[in-house]
Amino acid sequence: MTRRANLVQVCLDHTRIIQPAPDQTLIEAIADYVPAYTRMVEAIHAGQPLTVVVRHPTCAAWLRAAQDKYGPERIQVREVTCRGRLAELWDSTVVF
Repeated sequence: MTRRANLVQVCLDHTRIIQPAPDQTLIEAIADYVPAYTRMVEAIHAGQPLTVVVRHPTCAAWLRAAQDKYGPERIQVREVTCRGRLAELWDSTVVF
């Protein structure tokens, strides 16, 4: 079986600066966690990419643990910061 890199992108958006696209999964409350986790597992097994935007701090911690379970080649967790987002938008690695 060939492994696919970074099927699931988990964006920890504590500052609420990302506007999720309609095809992305948003977690704003603990009640959102189980459906989102189910969708993540289905995406991993189906070999489909998925982006999950997480705004709830407890759910963020739980999804970091999911990365430990499935591995960083299947789940990539990244912290979204204002500085980092601005660098992405400007296509730059240096932000003053």
